[in-house]
Amino acid sequence: MYASYTDLHIHILLKDKLVGKSPYVLRGAVYQESCDCPEPSGALWEKNMHCPASFSQIESDLSIFHSVDPDRNAHEILQRFGKRHSLCHYTIKNNQVYIKTHGEHVGFRIFMDAFLLSLTRKVKLPDIEFFVNLGDWPLEKRRASEMPSPIFSWCGSNDTQDIVMPTYDLTESVLETMGRVSLDMMSVQGHTGPAWEQKMSKAFWRGRDSRKERLELVKLARANSAMLDAALTNFFFFKHDESLYGPLVKHVSFFDFFKYKYQINVDGTVAAYRLPYLLAGDSVVLKHDSIYYEHFYKQLQPWVHYIPFKADLSDLVEKIQWARDHDEEAKKIALAGQQFARTHLMGDSIFCYYFKLFQKYAELQVTEPKVRDGMELVEQPKDELFPCYCARKQVRDEL
Repeated sequence: MYASYTDLHIHILLKDKLVGKSPYVLRGAVYQESCDCPEPSGALWEKNMHCPASFSQIESDLSIFHSVDPDRNAHEILQRFGKRHSLCHYTIKNNQVYIKTHGEHVGFRIFMDAFLLSLTRKVKLPDIEFFVNLGDWPLEKRRASEMPSPIFSWCGSNDTQDIVMPTYDLTESVLETMGRVSLDMMSVQGHTGPAWEQKMSKAFWRGRDSRKERLELVKLARANSAMLDAALTNFFFFKHDESLYGPLVKHVSFFDFFKYKYQINVDGTVAAYRLPYLLAGDSVVLKHDSIYYEHFYKQLQPWVHYIPFKADLSDLVEKIQWARDHDEEAKKIALAGQQFARTHLMGDSIFCYYFKLFQKYAELQVTEPKVRDGMELVEQPKDELFPCYCARKQVRDEL
């Protein structure tokens, strides 16, 4: 959608006949993604978005902080992490986003910038000041004797205590869903391959060599080719082992993964960020036991939403064979995983998660968030071709 409308009617047709209880009518103003028209009331926005009252991962992550002092963090976090890691120091003030970057590799700020701008176009955020870790690995180690620093990261682990956000990959897919066709949670559900009965009864994996276990997976596939197809598409970390685990194979469309009943999810440098997309398909996911986790892992249940296998892959063949021998049970797990993705990993849930995280974090602040020296405004994109007509702003202007 590229323009603002009022009382938008949505007709869903199949062979020129209305289906799915359509037409649907969205009463009131409906705004395109680029329209800067935030809802002033966070409570009303949450109600309209049907946001849950809480997220268990947010509660867990913030439980270690009795309070947050932006003044102290502005100095302490940079002293501890600013020289060796890539960080973004953000302040959101009066629903405007300000940033200062630290470190050499800060290109991934584009994902966080884009999502913050998108969220502030939709709802007024509380004033908040925080640091985002742009690296793969979470930073703040679990040390009982020290007061931890609040670091926002895209991935958590059992031996760290960073505040976990939805990954840059998932947040980008949410924004791209509203922009152009790409790999996102909606397009995956429209390309889930043949029906369960027509899928190949074989496990499938493709990826790069970002963990030793991925090399072992390739070796395992060679010894069990009847039930497992796993191969590397790129060598980077273990180039010296290419002769052992190669040759490289061509990339396969992600949608073609779902020609197979069983999808292998094994860690990369950290958690494998493809898991939401694998769950969204209608194949069953076999998930690597991992010390790393994303924002939604606490809600996943083994043997309900996925089939678990050990970190050293020692029982993977056994688990694949179990799925082959218990076809109806495996199909049930696949559908439960898909329903989980539809309920918890779509765009509305991601926006709700970020809003609730910022809201709860802001409540912990004991000093005023500030636009610090060296910070720059992250400006909203201009859309002169499709202007925004914000009814909320017009009402305020009239008042």
